[in-house]
Amino acid sequence: MKRFVYQQLLPITILACLSVPVQAATTVNINNIVGMMDIEEIIDPSSSSADTCDEKNLTTLRFALNDKVIEEDLMLTPFLFELGDIFSIKLVEDLRVCSRQHRVDLWIGIKLPDGGEIFMIETDEFPYTGFTSEPQPFTTDLESSNHSISLLSNFEVRKGFSGNYDFYAAYTEADTKIGSLLFTLRSNRPSVKLVLGR
Repeated sequence: MKRFVYQQLLPITILACLSVPVQAATTVNINNIVGMMDIEEIIDPSSSSADTCDEKNLTTLRFALNDKVIEEDLMLTPFLFELGDIFSIKLVEDLRVCSRQHRVDLWIGIKLPDGGEIFMIETDEFPYTGFTSEPQPFTTDLESSNHSISLLSNFEVRKGFSGNYDFYAAYTEADTKIGSLLFTLRSNRPSVKLVLGR
């Protein structure tokens, strides 16, 4: 299969989905939620559990919108961003691997408004992340990590990008293929739902 890597948020694919209606849902504004932790509270080394080893659950992953961490009780909440709004989304890691034999791969996927799915990958050129329709991990063979990965930075919601976008991530055993992801999970499976330009 020919590989497609996009440096922006797949404008061709998304523009082709303009006729897809946005599903009605109760949405919230990220700025209206109080009591959310900042990223710094999660990636502070003093709060990390990286020195704790558990072979069955090696890491905790969380998404953050505008540097506010999305906890488990908010993962099913659709966050609304209107036309002209600007937002950033990051993935916060706390990876701990018991031994070199337990290394993992990181997968980051996005479900698109038309029901399609794309995967984020690392690239050699700025902004160092890209997108592909071919299933593959974001990065592979990891031992430890305690930081945040910028997925979209200062993204402005424009016409042509309307719809529902579901981001999800997971660590799996190294060298796992797409069909076996659910059987080789080595982390929680966080998600964040975005409704753009409704």
